[in-house]
Amino acid sequence: MIGTAKNTFTPGHTTTRSMISTILYRIEGEPSIQRSGAFLDVSLNQYYTNAVAWAAENGIACGCGDGNFGPNDPITREQMAAMLYRYAQFKGMISVKPGCFL
Repeated sequence: MIGTAKNTFTPGHTTTRSMISTILYRIEGEPSIQRSGAFLDVSLNQYYTNAVAWAAENGIACGCGDGNFGPNDPITREQMAAMLYRYAQFKGMISVKPGCFL
């Protein structure tokens, strides 16, 4: 994690869906992605653009309907648990193939 600005971490700030995608993407070393633009509400050149595309490509994060991801939506506990579960699957810690079920 690098914070919300150059010299600011903002620990009391609400965590969004794109923030969690970005954290997991950075843990993986920011691997290359196959494509971006999978979601209508994920603009190009945002700090989270590649992270959201990577998470979607690998079955870690799903959209929230109508072709949208909701990058600035606060992440719910259920969504966070689902993403962490699917990330554990992606890492081979759980022997079920990753897939979007939420």
